Amino acid sequence: MPVLTVFYIKLLINLALTIGIIWTISRSDLFSKWQRENDKLILTLGFVLFRLIPWIGIFLIVNEEPRGDIPFFFYKAEGAKAGGFVYRDFWSYHAPLYAYIISLPIWIWHNARAIVLFMVLMETAILWLTYDTYKSRSPKALQLAAIYYMLPAAFMYILVDGQEEVWFWGGRAADLALHDQEQKQLRSGYRSAVRDDTADNQGHIHIPAAGIAGDGQKTGQNVTGYGGHRLTGCGFSLLANR
Repeated sequence: MPVLTVFYIKLLINLALTIGIIWTISRSDLFSKWQRENDKLILTLGFVLFRLIPWIGIFLIVNEEPRGDIPFFFYKAEGAKAGGFVYRDFWSYHAPLYAYIISLPIWIWHNARAIVLFMVLMETAILWLTYDTYKSRSPKALQLAAIYYMLPAAFMYILVDGQEEVWFWGGRAADLALHDQEQKQLRSGYRSAVRDDTADNQGHIHIPAAGIAGDGQKTGQNVTGYGGHRLTGCGFSLLANR
């Protein structure tokens, strides 16, 4: 497909998503009602409409090839699947375990498109976990989760490029779900720093909108603690293994 055609398609999709976001913002009462009565149905519809159907359309119907980092991800996933040793048998700029994690879907379907779908499923699980953490604290949690599904950047990064940055927030969401965030922010930050190094050795953070559904100040402190202590946490991890 010509590059200019792809550009115009993306432009139209982004406009449609923006209109959807504006409508969602204007219907807070409706989403609050759905959150009390039909939250699982709405989240499922969001996944199907904004992730699964577009993935089917892009990669199965239009038959587009995955772009961005996905070809490189597929290269090292193949190396991991073949039993190779990361950094020795195949090159990777991610943390050691990452290549083996993303090789899981290609055991089922040996195709780069399987990795994109895997990223979509991981993102969805993380978003649902974040929503489940905050739904009892804010009547806008479902509305914000729906807005996240329609964010043009998240839509393009996950579906077209298969980016993994959302995994970082997944680590933090798991900490928030399992631990008291007021008493354990600092320790949680260290744990997240070390754990997230199993996914990626870069410093990107991608935060689903639903994460803002809680107390904004506490959420900001948690994210700041994560970013500020990531390298220190890694250092402690290395010292602990000496």
